[in-house]
Amino acid sequence: MKVTFLLFIKFILLLSFNCLSQKRVEILLIGTSHNYELNVNNDFEYVKDAVRNFKPDIFCTEYLSKENEPQSVIEAYYGERMMQRRDMLLAKNVMAEKDIPEIIKKSYKTLKTNPESQQARVDLAHALYVSEDLGNAHYQIYQLMKANLNKEQSEYLSKTFDFQDSLVKYTCRKNNEYTNLVFPLAVEMNVQKLYGFDCQRFDPLWNSAWEKSDSLYTVFEDKLKSDTNDLNSMKSLKMIDTFTKEYYASQKRLRAAYQEGTQIHFFNTKEFDDLAEWGDFSREDISQLEGFPLEAYQEKRKYWQLRNEQMVQNILKAVKQSKAKKVVVFVGASHRRLLSQMFERNPNVSIKTIDQVN
Repeated sequence: MKVTFLLFIKFILLLSFNCLSQKRVEILLIGTSHNYELNVNNDFEYVKDAVRNFKPDIFCTEYLSKENEPQSVIEAYYGERMMQRRDMLLAKNVMAEKDIPEIIKKSYKTLKTNPESQQARVDLAHALYVSEDLGNAHYQIYQLMKANLNKEQSEYLSKTFDFQDSLVKYTCRKNNEYTNLVFPLAVEMNVQKLYGFDCQRFDPLWNSAWEKSDSLYTVFEDKLKSDTNDLNSMKSLKMIDTFTKEYYASQKRLRAAYQEGTQIHFFNTKEFDDLAEWGDFSREDISQLEGFPLEAYQEKRKYWQLRNEQMVQNILKAVKQSKAKKVVVFVGASHRRLLSQMFERNPNVSIKTIDQVN
């Protein structure tokens, strides 16, 4: 009887473990803009309250990560100025390049137990920037800009960074989603590290396909306008005109939301999802018109799809690495619908919206 009881307990524990291991990851997907109006009172509390209520384990942001992208892609995307700043920081000889991984590890450990150790934060920001982890470097610089540094700390900061450089101005831009939303929330919720998930390896191909599709669409529309006696052409132009009016009506409502400071509300609606797709002529009633350069738009869409698929994989990689159960993802709003659809195909992921957690 005792053996049977012990086997029963073992079975229950094993069943419980399996249930826990199969628990779905919850992802709060937040569509953002990379630029906000400076002369209006933007309502970010709507989103901040959702994140507070959700209580995420990790923050995922639209930065590049060397874990996901090769250095050549990072250098091409961030450009020559980033590499010049990196060389400038290395030239200061504050730390040897070979020591940087250990400095990052040690600085994170110090800040975990003593968040007020600003020297460790300066070292961490420097090491992260040199190692091309811009998301986390910017996060640490943001915290330094908000800190009340004493004379010794300020001198150490000046010795390590040239804070007249545009690096700091760029990091603390008043109109981006990081300064207004991501970084303040991360500090408030005691988040040490951000997980970058962007993908830019398909960007050159996507830009080329975009130019080609735009050019071919102009030819297509010009041809329709020139066929003034053709009934099919007139019918197509009427359909395009109706589509254009709907599109610009949504654009007008978006502009109004910018002026009212409620654009982040608008970014997380079905109307904006539709607007983003309409801008790419994804509607079948338009893309199936005779003579429409469908193949060119499909080529452009292919690279957009590939980028978003890789972003999803990078987020899931961060989930696995961190063993997170709740994840908040801040992403440009035009990605929101596609990412959501891709995540919904994964039985181990549950997508949440702002309204569902507020």
